[in-house]
Amino acid sequence: MENNDKEMALANLGGVIKDIRKTNELTQEEFAERLEVKTNYVSMIERGERTPSLNLLAVISEEFGVELHQIFLRAEMPELGGNLKRAYYLAKILDEVDFEKLRTLAEGMTEELDLESSSSEENSRDKVTH
Repeated sequence: MENNDKEMALANLGGVIKDIRKTNELTQEEFAERLEVKTNYVSMIERGERTPSLNLLAVISEEFGVELHQIFLRAEMPELGGNLKRAYYLAKILDEVDFEKLRTLAEGMTEELDLESSSSEENSRDKVTH
């Protein structure tokens, strides 16, 4: 893995960890306490400066009810955002559906993603212009 790729992967993983912490409305101190690690370690992970161990990721998974594979999937594809569960289930049923059904599901998901990004962009523009 090239250095840039590694840095990007660590930054993405750190962002996922931060999202989990914020979703649970915890400060870094509270999050660290629940994980039994130091606060500065959580901070370094969130900034992409340290790689969390697989054991720590498993603890986060267990403690906060986020499946381990979802943590990795979100880190690999951060552009999915809130549509992660749909992407996961879509991938999970690959073996169970024919390609025509899969294409239909993918098109529906793409349309929804396009609507969400258009809506977000309009809201951002409204905030800037007002």
